[in-house]
Formats: sequence, C-alpha cells, structure tokens
Amino acid sequence: METDQKPVIWTIVIATIIMLVAVGIGIGSFSSNVGNKLDVMNANLEGLDIDEQAIANAIVAGMPDAPIYPEFPEYMISEEDHEDNLIEAEAERLALAELDSKDFRLALKDAINLKTLATNPALPNTNEQKGLEIISYKDIEDVYSIDVEDVKIVTVDEREVTIEFKVKYVLDDDEDLVGKARVTVVYDVLDLVVDDDFEDAEVDEAFDVDSIYLYSNLI
Repeated sequence: METDQKPVIWTIVIATIIMLVAVGIGIGSFSSNVGNKLDVMNANLEGLDIDEQAIANAIVAGMPDAPIYPEFPEYMISEEDHEDNLIEAEAERLALAELDSKDFRLALKDAINLKTLATNPALPNTNEQKGLEIISYKDIEDVYSIDVEDVKIVTVDEREVTIEFKVKYVLDDDEDLVGKARVTVVYDVLDLVVDDDFEDAEVDEAFDVDSIYLYSNLI
C-alpha cells in the first residue's frame, strides 16, 4: 500500500517545486520592469524645471473649501428675553384696553376736575373766574394720541406701564365749552405668567395720574 503511494507523493513534490520556480521568475521579472520604468521616469524628469510651489498651490486649489458657519444671528434671543418680550407686550395690551373702560373714564373725569378747579380757568371772553367741571364720564368725548412711554419691571410677573394721551371733553354740560388736556397715567399689570398664557393677568384699576396738563384755550 505504501509502495503504491510513492509515485503520487513524488509527483506532488515535483509540481510544487515547478510552481515555486515559476512564481520566483515572475516576481523577479515584475521587479525588474518596475525598476526599469522608474529609471526612465527619473531620467526624463532630470532635465525639467519643476515649480514645486505651483504644484502645491494647484493641489490646495483643488481641495474643497472649508465650510463657513454663520455667525449667531442677531434676531435670535435667549428664552428669558423672549419671555420678557411676551410679558411686556401683554402688559401693554391690557393697560391700553383699560382706556376704553367706564371705570377709567370715571376716574379720569375726577382727576381732570380736580386739576381744573386748582387752576380755576376763566370763561371765554369774560373776566369771570369759575371752576368748570366735567359733569359725566360720558362728557369725555375722545381719548387720542395714545402713546406707551415706558414699561418697567416691578417683579418677575408684574409690570408698570406708563401711557400718555390727549383727551377732549365737554365742561359744565355745555357743548360750547370743550376742554383739552394731556394726561400721563401709570398702570400696574399683575400676574403676568407666561406658562399660564396670562390667564390670571389683570390691571390694577387704581391707576396713578402722573401728570395732567390743561390746554389754556377752550375750543
């Protein structure tokens, strides 16, 4: 049995030796060819004036530009500033809405009457002095030229809103006696909580009259 296998073993050994020789010849030939080609390239490049800086510039020019990230936009604000803006806008809205209320006009009537009596203006075309009064809140004909002058922070959820406006009114129930004044009032707006969507926000009805300027001429 062992005698029968000897020819097969010798055949495998001989084939292996032949393959190794062939591979060795191929590698040597490949290395020789590569070496020859490199020698030719070096010989060709020896006579050339190569601008290395130009090559480097060309490589850099072919590279993609680095991404440019935008600067932090000015219109982007912090969450805290955003909430402050919401609170200020709501405070203004609620305070301005008060100017159309009956309670506001009643209080305004009393404030103007006090100022009018204090200044004691004269009736038109006479030397007679008389305290002229607004009889009814309905005699306040117009509140106009309204301007929110300032919104101050009192506490986290409270703002003080200062509003200036002009007012036209009838005196002594006489439609021929029409007075005008420039008034500045201050409102306190309370419970301005953003998380509650201002559900409990309200204006303190007891506003302060900061100043009243009565125009001297009656129209």
